[in-house]
Amino acid sequence: MAKDASGNESSLSTSATETTTAPDTEDPTIPANLTASNPTASTVDLSWTASTDNTAVTSYDVYLSGVFYVNTGSNTTTYTVTNLTSETAYTFTILAKDAAGNASTLSGSAIETTLVSSSSSKNLFFSEYMEGSSNNKAFEIANFTGSDITDLSIYQVKLSANGAADWTTNTYNFPTGASITDNDVYVIGNGSLAVCTGVVDNSNSSITGFNGNDAIGLFKNGVLIDIIGTLGDTATFGSNTTLVRNSTVAEGNTTFNINEWTASMSNTCSNLGQHSQTTLNLPKINNNDFLAIKLYPNPLNGDQLFIKTNEILNVKIFSILGEKITDSSIDASQNYINVSNLNKGVYLVSISNRNKSVTKKLIML
Repeated sequence: MAKDASGNESSLSTSATETTTAPDTEDPTIPANLTASNPTASTVDLSWTASTDNTAVTSYDVYLSGVFYVNTGSNTTTYTVTNLTSETAYTFTILAKDAAGNASTLSGSAIETTLVSSSSSKNLFFSEYMEGSSNNKAFEIANFTGSDITDLSIYQVKLSANGAADWTTNTYNFPTGASITDNDVYVIGNGSLAVCTGVVDNSNSSITGFNGNDAIGLFKNGVLIDIIGTLGDTATFGSNTTLVRNSTVAEGNTTFNINEWTASMSNTCSNLGQHSQTTLNLPKINNNDFLAIKLYPNPLNGDQLFIKTNEILNVKIFSILGEKITDSSIDASQNYINVSNLNKGVYLVSISNRNKSVTKKLIML
């Protein structure tokens, strides 16, 4: 019992004052100005403008192509995304979270393409193709990767005859112990070859059973990295001729481009067993101009996509989800790529040289 001022007990009682705090239901603001930069073969740097909240932002969720990837674990405005796949276009978005678990909506997107891995052998490519009289047939593979390739077991060559739409005719596996030293070549000739036999590293009549309209593909771990001819096309491109890859071509191309080759008469094999590679001595594009590279026309309703350049550039086209569709190169004399295989829609075009990379959006009408 409580007591009054005179010390007498009173029937009145007191109770503690209770304070009720309303739950936090307010979402943080949407992160702004998201950018993706400094790509490597497996990482991309992200940066953005901080979100605000009625209490405090505690972390950010990073999304790749709309799928949750990682939580930053702290209230930061930069993050390096790791463990990415080389030569892949990624679309990044982020959202902000507070301590109560409230989340903003996703930010605007930023797109970046990872670079070629230093361990990649994209520079292993076809360097010569000879389709001569009778069985005078051979092809050459060059190694300009910067290191010896001592194990060719992960590589294959496949032949598709007479315009077939898939690689069902023949598959060539390199013999055990086969290798290509850096800046050297490997020659595969028909078993009945009658010219330049002294430079042949291995004979195989099945894989050299081509006749000028058969696609030949070079594969690494089952993935096409270079091609002679066009899969599914019956047009003759190399009958009774020798094709030597131009010395300015630095790597394979999964879209056949006859302009990358110099043709000679039937049975010509003077270059077989050797190959040289040079780079064009042209002024390079500076960083600001590189970022300003434009695709034209864009939007495009046609078969040729132009890119103005004064140096050799690698051009890759990806679906909006990051699936690589084409891989080609251009230079000042051949500044367009054929996009007749693209359907209507939005695509990502990655343009790069040895030092820089930029990704542009292409709209096909």
